Amino acid sequence: MNELLYEKPDLIPHDLAAEQSALASFMLDEVGDIRRKMVKMIKPDSFYLEDHRKLAEVLWSMHENGKAIDAVTVTAEFKAAGSLNAFQTVSETLIVVPSSVNGLHYAGIVRDLAVRRFLILVGNRMASDAISGDKPPAEMLLRIRDGVDKLLSKLQPDASKEGGFGELSERVDGMVSGIIRNVAIPGFPLLSNLSKMTMPGSVAMLVGLPGDSKSFLVLNWLWRLICDGTECAFLNAEQSRAWMLQRLIAMLSGDWNMLNDEWLRNNAEIVTKRMHQSSQMIEEVGKSIYQTSISSMSKMEAAAWVEEQCRTKRVVFIDPLTAFKKTRGIPVDEQDEALGSSIKTSAEKHGSSVILVTHPVKNAMQLKDVMTMGDIAGGSTWQRFTDVVMFLYAHKPPKPVEIRRNGYLDQITVNRFLHIDKSRNGPGSNTWLAIDLNAKIDWVEHGVITKKIKVK
Repeated sequence: MNELLYEKPDLIPHDLAAEQSALASFMLDEVGDIRRKMVKMIKPDSFYLEDHRKLAEVLWSMHENGKAIDAVTVTAEFKAAGSLNAFQTVSETLIVVPSSVNGLHYAGIVRDLAVRRFLILVGNRMASDAISGDKPPAEMLLRIRDGVDKLLSKLQPDASKEGGFGELSERVDGMVSGIIRNVAIPGFPLLSNLSKMTMPGSVAMLVGLPGDSKSFLVLNWLWRLICDGTECAFLNAEQSRAWMLQRLIAMLSGDWNMLNDEWLRNNAEIVTKRMHQSSQMIEEVGKSIYQTSISSMSKMEAAAWVEEQCRTKRVVFIDPLTAFKKTRGIPVDEQDEALGSSIKTSAEKHGSSVILVTHPVKNAMQLKDVMTMGDIAGGSTWQRFTDVVMFLYAHKPPKPVEIRRNGYLDQITVNRFLHIDKSRNGPGSNTWLAIDLNAKIDWVEHGVITKKIKVK
């Protein structure tokens, strides 16, 4: 708390009597139940007075190490820790309350006042950043959020020191009840089940070379999810919303001519009719699409956008991840690290899923047959912060493959392969799927490829 500077110390939220009562209750608890609960509610940093913080550090350490706690042992430990008035502090604390019965009530007061002090500190930092104007607003908000998370963590117990049974029970109960579940993408049952890429808290990445139709594929996923009632948000960082919606109307019409400007000019009546027929769907999908100029959004601003959308949307898309401008003075790998960490944190905190679209590094396919996670633009950052990594390959002309579908082997010809390279939540790691972008501008999932294939 020493870093909290205030012109009028008397106005800083604190209650010394409650702090003394909480510490006394901790020492007087013969059963140990109050102590076990109190260390989960507050930490030594939650106390305002320096002597109280130091005494709490001693008590918390003794409790963690299973040492006996009474006036004599605590005084000895307190002296060993360097306190010059250990006996006086312990004695004055113990006479405040006769028993530990109300200890958790006092601990609650200490906790709430600590939160208020932390908020004052964060508010002061926020005001300082806003006045200086040195940072973009979105970056400031992201920094504030990170600061709040760090400050609040001081009030919470270290989960690594607990067994974690409660966390596991909560997760399993959520899965059993269906609260924690993968959202299947209609039309892609194999991909959905094998990758589990829309499990709450997951981050998935689709990687493909230019011209492999990865943007067309995720637009198809967006449309299918919205039709199925899933709340989505799509950040289009490279093209306009109208550009995307023109591809949507082409998909809905099943006609590639809807992308041909000459055909559009010669068939204005047909085009108008198709647009009116699909107007409701165009509006629904259009509401979920956000566009940004490549020159205007930084990686930290993109992270702030993901955080905002994850609060209300179940599935969030970014296409492409590499379009955001770099912040001067900060190494690119550090910016990628911050962006990846923030996206993963937002997805986990709000139970959303994030699907990222990107491309491989230059010449990734020049000397080898297939792409690997080491070829992703951004390097090891995205290997660590993603739960699912998929590679899309396009083939002209189409390639023959053997697939398994509905329990039978079949020989087909397809123009796309989708390689699920990594799947933390599902059983599909290193699985190849045969898919098609057909003449009707529809994506078709055929089955799992059974034999090793050559991509080139």
